Amino acid sequence: MAIQAVLPTLGHTAVLKALRWLAIPFVVLFVVLAILTAGKANLHSVAHGAGWGELFVFLALVIAAGGLGWTENGNDYSRYLPASTDKKRIVVAVALGAAIPSALLEILGAAVGTAVPAAADSPTGLVAGFSTGFVVPFLILAIIQLFAINTLDLYSSGVTLQSLIPRLHRLHCVAIDTVVCAALAAYAVFSNDFFGLLTGFLLYIILWLGPWCAIYLVDSYLRHNRYDHDALLNEGSDGRYYRNGGVHWPAVIAQVVGGVAAFLWLNASSGGTLASVGPLSSRNMGSDFSVFIGLFIGGLVYLALAGRAVRAEGTDPPVPAPT
Repeated sequence: MAIQAVLPTLGHTAVLKALRWLAIPFVVLFVVLAILTAGKANLHSVAHGAGWGELFVFLALVIAAGGLGWTENGNDYSRYLPASTDKKRIVVAVALGAAIPSALLEILGAAVGTAVPAAADSPTGLVAGFSTGFVVPFLILAIIQLFAINTLDLYSSGVTLQSLIPRLHRLHCVAIDTVVCAALAAYAVFSNDFFGLLTGFLLYIILWLGPWCAIYLVDSYLRHNRYDHDALLNEGSDGRYYRNGGVHWPAVIAQVVGGVAAFLWLNASSGGTLASVGPLSSRNMGSDFSVFIGLFIGGLVYLALAGRAVRAEGTDPPVPAPT
């Protein structure tokens, strides 16, 4: 926890430089693992005993841990880019840097699972199919890469904390996050149900992520992605976005309704001590449509409650910044 707090404390430039260098050995080991797996993977392996309900539970986990789980960090992709940056270049950069590598990693992970079934239960199970001369460096690099991923999260979270409490310095934000993460990690590691806790976390976070993502996308669509920069920073009662004491109730209501709807079709039976199954899931062979229901209901409710007002905001000229 102390080691991974170093880069976020040093700042954005240090993070970029370190991650750029870490990408090189990661790509090398990825290629080596792919070559070693190519001759062992069983492309005709078929999982038995799993129905379509389990398939959608797995799909919900992948979506939560993958693309949907990063939607609230979209501003991090463009925070330091000039306003004139081409939108297509941003999309291409994110696709080549995140989406495509993630898909390739998932494919390789599935192939390794068919080649070395023991690796599906634990990363150390790789020794059953590959030499320790490769596995040991691979696992060491995996730990370092985990630090790198947490670096992004800690830095982004610190910036968010500073926006909420401007008087906090970067060091304070990283320290707060590190203490919280250390406590949660200790609880998870020393728990007898680590996998259940992780699965439960990923499944339950959908209840928030799905509606939140839909509300943001609908809001952006209605105003043609036109936001008044100065008004966003205006916390006074005369601010365009301040509304009712700083609360936009249509969004809050849509968030709650979308979350409740998602819970009704959530299957978190594999969540260990957090296990639960929604009524719609239990009546439909244990399927999990929480992601899609949360997105659809959250976005629909927001459109119904705020559509006209938000669309009007998108056409109004910018409000002059207060002097």
